[in-house]
Amino acid sequence: MFRHGASTVPLTVLFFNLLMACSPETGDMDGDTDSDSGTDTSLETDSDPETDTGSVPLSCPWEGMIEILPLGDSITQGDAEHFTYRYPLWQMLLERACAFDFVGSMNTNRYDSVPDWPDFQGQPFDPDHEGHWGWTTRELVDGLPDWLPLYSFDVVLLHAGTNDIFLEETLENATANVEQMVDILRQSNPDAVILLAQIIPTGYATENERIVPFNGMLEELADELDDEDSPVIVVDMYNALDPEIHLWDGLHPNEEGETIMAEEWLRGLAEWQSPEADE
Repeated sequence: MFRHGASTVPLTVLFFNLLMACSPETGDMDGDTDSDSGTDTSLETDSDPETDTGSVPLSCPWEGMIEILPLGDSITQGDAEHFTYRYPLWQMLLERACAFDFVGSMNTNRYDSVPDWPDFQGQPFDPDHEGHWGWTTRELVDGLPDWLPLYSFDVVLLHAGTNDIFLEETLENATANVEQMVDILRQSNPDAVILLAQIIPTGYATENERIVPFNGMLEELADELDDEDSPVIVVDMYNALDPEIHLWDGLHPNEEGETIMAEEWLRGLAEWQSPEADE
């Protein structure tokens, strides 16, 4: 192991509408955000990206053009006030002169909102993604056969399972659904590179107690599914974020959390290009 809009809204969205009304102290339910589009996302590191896979690479980890599919739920989609990790990751890749294209059937955030994406380096933001607010792993499995014929992809950034945790789906079923997602993705592209996130923590202690073993099961799954032609690379988002600091509502990352997630995805992309470092 190498470690546009949906026409219908699932019933699980209703659950989150209720949940948002009782956010823990870690969140701000007035919709206030510490988001500042002027934040400098340039990343500096003294580490050598050629030898230290734990660093954020200073140059593009790959050569040529790749198509990147951000896949998941609200943490991937975002709302009118929150960009999600996709925006800082897009910035980081542009800074490193990477050739890439975000792909997906979606190009808006929650409720078809379009945030005020600032241009960067003279370019408009690439909003394409496959993030679906409130969707479970099962719903994502059911949606993939309809979405994947609409585009091609090389790399998948998969972060899914948070809704399963809150809806008390069994960890075994959620893990099996993730496995099925990987299978469907490989049917579309047998050489797909899957960056599989161990999902971020929440501001709810009970749910975190279920997230920890779920993330362990995802790591075991990645070991089983990893393939030379289609690597599965684990990206540890859980330990990268502090729920008391990096979430705006106890569930979703704030601007700092989004940037941290983007850094972790970038490290995962670098690991894909240097798999021997994990051996």
